[in-house]
Amino acid sequence: MEKIEKVLHQILENQVKMQSDITRMQSDITKMQSDIAKIQSDITKMQSDITNLKSEVKEIKLDLKTVMEQTAELTEFRTETIRKFDKISNDIDFIKHKELQNEQDIFYLKKNFKSSF
Repeated sequence: MEKIEKVLHQILENQVKMQSDITRMQSDITKMQSDIAKIQSDITKMQSDITNLKSEVKEIKLDLKTVMEQTAELTEFRTETIRKFDKISNDIDFIKHKELQNEQDIFYLKKNFKSSF
């Protein structure tokens, strides 16, 4: 009988150990489930952040395109303005030259007119 008690005692000890192992495993599984839920939450937030970043990058690209177009227009305007100022400057130089010639011609006409009398 003692042998049977000993075997039964051993079985009981093994059962208690198994129950303890199962409890520990359940605790580990609960912690893993909690960790997985946190990871899933983090992934969802990251996906949202990525979506926002993509949207902002699209806006930046549109803004950059607009700035580039405006810069091209301003560069063209600047070049055209410089060309027109150069023409105006040349025209003013020509007018000054013609005015000087006219004044000289008037001077000589007056001088010759006075001399004739």
